[in-house]
Amino acid sequence: MSNVDIVLEIARALLGGLIFLYLMRHNENELIRKQKGWRLLLLGFGLIFFGMLIDITDNFEALNKFILIGDTDTQAFLEKVVGYLFGFFFLMIGFNNFIPTIIENESLRNTLTDLNEVLADKVKNEQKRVERALELIQLKTRFVSSAAHELRTPLTSMKGYLEMALDEELSPRVREYLEVAARNTDRLEALTDDLLDQQRLEGGKMVLTKVSVVLGTLISEVVEEMFGGPAVQKHRISLSLPDEPVSVMGDRLRLTQLFVNLLSNASKFSLEDSMILVKVEKQDSLVLVSVEDDGIGLSEEDIGMLFQPFPDIDRPVVTKQSVGLGLSISKGIVKLHGGEIWAESEGIGKGSRLIFTLPMDNE
Repeated sequence: MSNVDIVLEIARALLGGLIFLYLMRHNENELIRKQKGWRLLLLGFGLIFFGMLIDITDNFEALNKFILIGDTDTQAFLEKVVGYLFGFFFLMIGFNNFIPTIIENESLRNTLTDLNEVLADKVKNEQKRVERALELIQLKTRFVSSAAHELRTPLTSMKGYLEMALDEELSPRVREYLEVAARNTDRLEALTDDLLDQQRLEGGKMVLTKVSVVLGTLISEVVEEMFGGPAVQKHRISLSLPDEPVSVMGDRLRLTQLFVNLLSNASKFSLEDSMILVKVEKQDSLVLVSVEDDGIGLSEEDIGMLFQPFPDIDRPVVTKQSVGLGLSISKGIVKLHGGEIWAESEGIGKGSRLIFTLPMDNE
């Protein structure tokens, strides 16, 4: 054999070895190892490389001593049959199994690519919807704020003229009509104030003027104002206060509004002459206040929506029409004071309990 043939034999063996090492390196990848036909490909290239090594010893007499079988028929069998024949056989089977797997994976990859494109389009469309929804919310906020402000001036004027008219000598029928108009003006004014407060909370524009407030005293004043007179004694009120006064740093006006909202809620959804329990107690560094009624109660689904503006809750109002912003505003006030608020109820017809916590003023 010429030197050129020997060089070609060596180059062939080196190439086969490099291919086999390359495959062994990728064999470390678990995903590739699991591909159908991969092990047969690895075995086939291994056998061919083995045949190449046996074959190259024929050209170097000095290498024969390292091959125990020597230059014999057995060596020829191992080279031609075991190495090349079996090697190419396993390669053929391996490629027959591996190539369809690759095609299937490519098809799957294309499918995933298509799905990703569809998903990206849907995400883009949803982003546009969200942006549009945010624009509508901002538009709604501006409209409500503008409408509420615009209503204040004529409402103030109407209320003033109605009060002046009611001070005059009137026939019973005319006085009755004017009193109905005055009550509805008060309701509209309250709704306007609630709308403005809700917009301030949503826009982060509600400013608190905090002072040290004794909660027991404040709650007693609110209870007396709301339920103390003969004309408003439609519920029995039980007020439970701690032995020692409990103070919080808060805005007195907003805390008053909070208690009025919670007590009004209990009154609205309770029958006349039913009990409303107001309790104040210390809890570590917090003060816990609860307003409990034995009214119509709440479902678990209702509790989740209770503190939203205009909640979609089917709750018949027992005493008067509900605006639907009181508890949402109450939640905002509690949050601004660094507290938490939540509701509890055992179910429809079993009453409810509104609870909130505020940090105590330790100074």
